[in-house]
Amino acid sequence: MPSHSSCLFTQIVPGLIDFFRVLPLIAFPLVYILGVGDEKWVVIGVFSFFGILLLFSVMAILPTGAAKPGCLEKVTRYVANLTLPTQKYFCGNFFFF
Repeated sequence: MPSHSSCLFTQIVPGLIDFFRVLPLIAFPLVYILGVGDEKWVVIGVFSFFGILLLFSVMAILPTGAAKPGCLEKVTRYVANLTLPTQKYFCGNFFFF
């Protein structure tokens, strides 16, 4: 049975990833609303959001079963190991796989 701290880790990491993904949509328009910058910051925020979304989407569809993994496959395996536990266990009121 994993420790309580690893249980919290598996609950916090997806939230941090979502926060990182949405941050450009909040931060760059906020610069414009506060009057510090002009409309280009809104455009930068939107394009940054779609760039991050594209990066995560590409990582989600990359294959991960080659005998000699390439650079992108190693990155994908590393990120998958960070966010997905390898064993099924019970944590609080939820089952994690």
